[in-house]
Order: sequence, then structure tokens, then C-alpha cells
Amino acid sequence: MPRYVSIYIMNAAPQRSASVTAAATLAITGSCIALLAWAWFLYHLVETVKAIHERGAALRTWEIIFIGAVAIFPPALGILGLQTGTGLFRLESWARKSALLWAAGSSLLCAYLLATQAHQILVIDSQHWSSEIASLKQFLTQALLIALAPVGLWWLVLFTRPSVKAQFLGTPSDVSSDV
Repeated sequence: MPRYVSIYIMNAAPQRSASVTAAATLAITGSCIALLAWAWFLYHLVETVKAIHERGAALRTWEIIFIGAVAIFPPALGILGLQTGTGLFRLESWARKSALLWAAGSSLLCAYLLATQAHQILVIDSQHWSSEIASLKQFLTQALLIALAPVGLWWLVLFTRPSVKAQFLGTPSDVSSDV
């Protein structure tokens, strides 16, 4: 085999499958949507805190912790999702591990919600009045389950398949050349 052919074969980038491309696209799109939703929610949360402050009421400790958590965790997860999606496009091994971690975490969250809150999530009680906040909470939890559960399960299956693992092992930065 001529030398230039063997160098080309060693340095050839692995081919990304359509399923990995779809997962990367979904990670980036979902993260962008989540960041936009977080920004909208944070804006309304800040307005609510301003209104409480203007009334002269003090926030309780758990409310301050909640506001801090809402200000820090969702954007951090959104940025991590954007980075993971980009890494999946580049077939970087850390991105596959990050996607598996996200998939396991979201699947466990969905399982926990269904195990502990199934009646509140799935049963709509039309015989009794429920507050708008309770209905909104129920709707948002249902939307979260509908969005996270199938994607989490799909990614757990996808990123543990041997053919997909192999795509992330042969990146050009991992291969040393004899040149």
C-alpha cells in the first residue's frame, strides 16, 4: 500500500451516524429552548420579587435558596447541553459520557416523579376546584415527562450501543500517526 494512502486512512475522521447527528441537534435545540424558557421564567420571578420587596415583605430563607437555585442551575444545565451537543457533532468521547449522564439523570427524575407524584400528575380532577397554580404545576410536570422520558430512554439505548461507542473512539486527536 502506498505511504500516502496509509497516512490518509490513519487520519480519516470517523463517520457520524444519523442517530448521533439527530441527538446532537436535539441537545442543542433543546438547550436553546430551555435557556429561552428559563430567561422568561427568571424575568417573571424577578418581577415577583420586586413586587414583594415593594410591599415591604421579607423573603424567607427557603425562598432565597429557591431563587438562587433557579438563577444558577437551569442556565448551567443549558450551557452544558449546548457544549454536549457540539461535542456530539465532533464525536468527542466526553460528550457521549455527558449525554449518558444526562439521559440517566433525566430518566431517574421521570421515574421518581411518576413513583411519588403519579396521582397529582396523571389524574385531572374535574369534580373539584383546583387553583390555577396547581393546574399549571400539573401541566408543566406532564410536559417535562413527555419531553424528558422518551429522549432519556432513547439516549440510554443509543449511546450504549457498540456501533455508536465505536464512533467516539476513533477521533483524529486520539490516533497517533507514524509520520
